[in-house]
Amino acid sequence: MAVNVTIEDKRIISKKYKVEDFLFESMGYGVADDVFRLVEGKTGDVTIVYSKKNLERGIELSTKKKKVNLRMSLPTGEDEIIFFYDYVKKICSLFHTTVFEREGELSSLTQIPSYIEYDRNASIGALQMMEENLENGTYASLSLYAVYNPIAIDKKDLYLISKDLQKLGTFLEEKQSIDAYYGSATIYQKPDHTMFGIYTLTEDVLSILPLEPTVMIDKTKIETIYISFAFDEKMQGIMKYQDFLSNINKDNLYDCSHFLVQLKKEKMAELLETYQIEM
Repeated sequence: MAVNVTIEDKRIISKKYKVEDFLFESMGYGVADDVFRLVEGKTGDVTIVYSKKNLERGIELSTKKKKVNLRMSLPTGEDEIIFFYDYVKKICSLFHTTVFEREGELSSLTQIPSYIEYDRNASIGALQMMEENLENGTYASLSLYAVYNPIAIDKKDLYLISKDLQKLGTFLEEKQSIDAYYGSATIYQKPDHTMFGIYTLTEDVLSILPLEPTVMIDKTKIETIYISFAFDEKMQGIMKYQDFLSNINKDNLYDCSHFLVQLKKEKMAELLETYQIEM
């Protein structure tokens, strides 16, 4: 579920705009990589912008000729909904206009208070739908694509959020305020064309890793997963991911599908001494 807004500069004399023209003070920006992690400070065909005061889900920004397209994913926190429409106002001011398109319909700045209320209710409805899908077993967990990385949510999280958008915003903010590397598997192919994935853990780097890795390529699940260890400024060895999970503490959860881990090189060397494999 999302809200789409288009703002057009209809003036006869106007400049050719670029993404940087719409990056205002107190905003962060970047682009999403192939696993939806934010690469900060870069712009692209779709740029993620967000309020530095509220790390929630982020706003998708794209431009085409004299048009600016904005997309806000729902559910999101109340602060981000307000930020989204403040952003619409700023771009309208830049274009010297009071009108914009929302979901394909012509709208005006005077309608923004009603849109904020509508999107609040839509976000609450989306949270309700998530609860129903988790309660009836349709899904074990659901992911929200947030500013920095995806965040998995389960029934317990939704119970604590309790369809309160301020609590949702706080939940997203707290997760993304953790200074940790969100791990992703790199895919490789063997001479026999079978595929495998490797996560990398670097000494003394707090990292977010999956409790049950699911690595997909072209809708095909890759079953063989390893983890490599980097210390003393180079890769030192590889072991099976399941052996790794069986021999470390996974109690420090990041979300319902990931845990936080930080190892010293001595522990890495100890694991490799027993479980290292040759590729």
